[in-house]
Amino acid sequence: MINFKTLKLQQQWNSGELNPMLTLIILAMTTMMAMKYNVILVITSLFRQGDKGVHGYWRGADVRTVNLKTSEVQAIVDWVNGLLIYDPDRPKMKIAIEHDVGRGNHIHLQVYPNTCLK
Repeated sequence: MINFKTLKLQQQWNSGELNPMLTLIILAMTTMMAMKYNVILVITSLFRQGDKGVHGYWRGADVRTVNLKTSEVQAIVDWVNGLLIYDPDRPKMKIAIEHDVGRGNHIHLQVYPNTCLK
């Protein structure tokens, strides 16, 4: 089960526009978070019109973390990044990061056309 901060986000999720790899990552995280931490994943951001970053290209998502301990957030980030490579040509780039850009702490997810399994 996935929850959405707004109805608009749920509509974006159901639109078919979201990058398929990002969709798979979110579904995997949903299962992992439910089974390991008994927490329902909440999406707080997907597509942002006019965004010049991944959110503007249907390749970015933000996930709420207020319902998780700091150690659990880090474990989720490490788990995602342990499975996938954002871009083999840029190995330092990550799929998942925990950060706060002024709207609260969250997990930011991003994919690239070259994103692949490790």
